[in-house]
Amino acid sequence: ICLGPLTFASTVRLFSNLCSYLHTPADRKKLFEAVVTDTAEADLLPTDPVGEATRKIFETLGGGIPSKIEKAAYDMKKEEFLALYKISS
Repeated sequence: ICLGPLTFASTVRLFSNLCSYLHTPADRKKLFEAVVTDTAEADLLPTDPVGEATRKIFETLGGGIPSKIEKAAYDMKKEEFLALYKISS
């Protein structure tokens, strides 16, 4: 079975469930609401045309590929994590 990349919203959800800087459901919701600001882009894939902020976040979080999302979640430094909030604003 060959699976394609995850949507933007699913990428953020998977990342937030694996990231050591997010401890509670409220933390995960806060990140999701901060970075998934355009509901029209939530269901888009990394191959779809997306805004600049969404593209940067997609790239930072592993480009929709689950194994890369996992690596990003486990390897991300605190400064990189905090920068996610700045990219989307």
